[in-house]
Amino acid sequence: MTVVPREFRRERVHEDFKASYETARAAAQAAILINGGAATAILAFLSKGTPTPPHLMRAACVSLALYAIGVACGALSIWYSAQAAAWFASSALGNLTDDPGAAAWSPVGLSIVTNLKLGIAALLGFPPGTARAPPAVLARAPRVAPGTLSDRYLLQQIAALRPADSIIVEEAPSSRGPMHDYLPMLERGTFHTCASGGLGFGLPASVGVALARPGRKVIGLLGDGSAMYSIQGLWSAAELEVPVAFIIVNNSSYRALEEFGRRFGIKALPGIQLPGLDFCALSQGQGVKGIRVERCEDLDAALLEVFAADEPMLLEVRVN
Repeated sequence: MTVVPREFRRERVHEDFKASYETARAAAQAAILINGGAATAILAFLSKGTPTPPHLMRAACVSLALYAIGVACGALSIWYSAQAAAWFASSALGNLTDDPGAAAWSPVGLSIVTNLKLGIAALLGFPPGTARAPPAVLARAPRVAPGTLSDRYLLQQIAALRPADSIIVEEAPSSRGPMHDYLPMLERGTFHTCASGGLGFGLPASVGVALARPGRKVIGLLGDGSAMYSIQGLWSAAELEVPVAFIIVNNSSYRALEEFGRRFGIKALPGIQLPGLDFCALSQGQGVKGIRVERCEDLDAALLEVFAADEPMLLEVRVN
């Protein structure tokens, strides 16, 4: 087994979680992913006191026997390559895995095939890092004033008006950054999404979560492109009479694919524009009431209506 020689230490982080946890962090340059079959754990070892991005800090967390460390499940090596490289520009990636295939296709960094129990024990066996001041607390995003109906404003108002015990099921990839800033998840068990790159799960997953959690308001936060993969799930919601609030963030495009195209230097992608979709008509044709909002002035009343409904209801929000 090969071990990356780094010095590690622990520190308590992020106060948004009611249940506090610890994450590993290092003084030297490194970022270590640990994969293990169905579960993939990410240990972020950032260099020189770089603040941990909120996207990573708000990933799902579990406690391990030796330490409590931040955990996210899914294709994390791909996730790191596509999104996190910009944040961790001065960091290196090491990938510890018991799967030779995963090591072979890892797109960045150094992959080490090892027994994970031994690998984690070896990492934690290094001497503690030198003492240093804790990183500065990340500033909260400024409040968005009404004016242009953007996804940031929509997410801010959802956070302000949603029922206290409501559950978010999210598949709005191009709005995920603003979501981290304006729609914090403060209670465990109130946020469901996909950790890898699957598409089309969000709408039917909202119905499934509502069946599993009767008595709780489930909010399906869906992009227009994502919703179209499984729009027939609205019929299931109507047939099963689950009071899901489906909120469609309609930007008239597959915006996430457009952003990936720019990342890979593709100037124009065909087939990513979605003009003319009428989600209210699509929902009403399947037995679900739908309303549309195009102005900030009408948003709060519409949100309160779908949150209070005792039947499935769809709100289409056309954002700029």
